[in-house]
Amino acid sequence: MSMLQQVKHDRTHALGGALGIHDVGFLISWLNDTRDREAKARVCKLLKLCMDARAAARGMSHEDFVRRTARFRKLKRLEGQATGVLVRYPAIRWIMCIPDGRAIAPWVPQHARQDLEFESVVLLMDLFEQDALSKVQVCECGTYFNARSILSRFCSKTCRERFWENSEARKEQKRKKAREYYWHHKNKQSK
Repeated sequence: MSMLQQVKHDRTHALGGALGIHDVGFLISWLNDTRDREAKARVCKLLKLCMDARAAARGMSHEDFVRRTARFRKLKRLEGQATGVLVRYPAIRWIMCIPDGRAIAPWVPQHARQDLEFESVVLLMDLFEQDALSKVQVCECGTYFNARSILSRFCSKTCRERFWENSEARKEQKRKKAREYYWHHKNKQSK
């Protein structure tokens, strides 16, 4: 697994421009802001299937492929399910020459309309190819965010603190401190 080194100015994980005009921020914004629940569900399902497929592929050896083990069959099932979702998005490469001599060939929907869901899927597939899907995480509050590392779990300091304050360990700590304060106060007044 390769990891990108984060530098001071790289806070949005644009992957060093490898994705062109797209960045992880676009996908995250779309997932958080879209009102189309069905479209969001399809993209989220595709995201989960791609993450699961990557994880399954990492744990396999060449022998798993040769012997067609249970791991191999699981990976093939995940690949088939992801492809089943992708069939909904037929696209073609569109050649565009820019006057300064550059040329680009973006994927565009076959039905000639620009669709933000389609753009999100294209970005998702680019992230999949670059093994960068771990940058898109879901917070405990349900908000998608750009994870700085694979250990990131929360979209903000507020969510992290809310999670800690509601945890059983913190509640037990508060109970213990309350008992200490109670006894300290009681003994202090009795003297």
